[in-house]
Amino acid sequence: MRSAVVVAGGFSERFGDREKALERVAGEPMIARVVRAVAPEVGEVVVNCRPDQRGAFEAVLPPETRFALDRDDECDAGPVAGLARGLRVADGDRTIALACDLPLLETKVVARLFETHERSGCDATAPVLEEYPQPLAAVYDSRRARRACEAALRADERRLVAAVSGLETVRVPEADLREWADPDRLRAVNTPADLARVRRRLETRERGGPADVRPGPSGPGR
Repeated sequence: MRSAVVVAGGFSERFGDREKALERVAGEPMIARVVRAVAPEVGEVVVNCRPDQRGAFEAVLPPETRFALDRDDECDAGPVAGLARGLRVADGDRTIALACDLPLLETKVVARLFETHERSGCDATAPVLEEYPQPLAAVYDSRRARRACEAALRADERRLVAAVSGLETVRVPEADLREWADPDRLRAVNTPADLARVRRRLETRERGGPADVRPGPSGPGR
């Protein structure tokens, strides 16, 4: 089975004191847009978050959404802990890990990432933007990724890129991504300025103008 883990438990320090995942893009909370985009391609969606976030997220997400809640000692442990917690709850043997701040994510990109992963037989499949793999827009062998994250936590490694670096990974370069969709749709919204750019991009597209406004570089999603 295919699963999705949406990592949403971070404090979003670069975003200020607002709950970034609930910021609206085209009238819809960012986390809801991510869940809506991924849901058609998976058998379950698991949202990792802090206990104090759950109520607000439940109010905007489908009732079948599952939750993987951080323990008190995990709430500031970074995306490695968030992904590990989500993978412990997810039932699928392959899982796409997603940041909660990818409001331009498209279902067709999710489908192509899964297809590429399933053909490869590797541990992970990660898109590459500006020469950097995106670990929170990647598909994983669930068991191997969970073990990698748990080993990283034992070593006090909180960088997700480092945590999954030992996995056999297929990297999808930007040139290949462009055959599927605009790679900028996999860029995270890290700051209020990034959010403003994404909103302008959608407004411009609705008016029929060139949609060339890019969000900022992809971030860790927590």
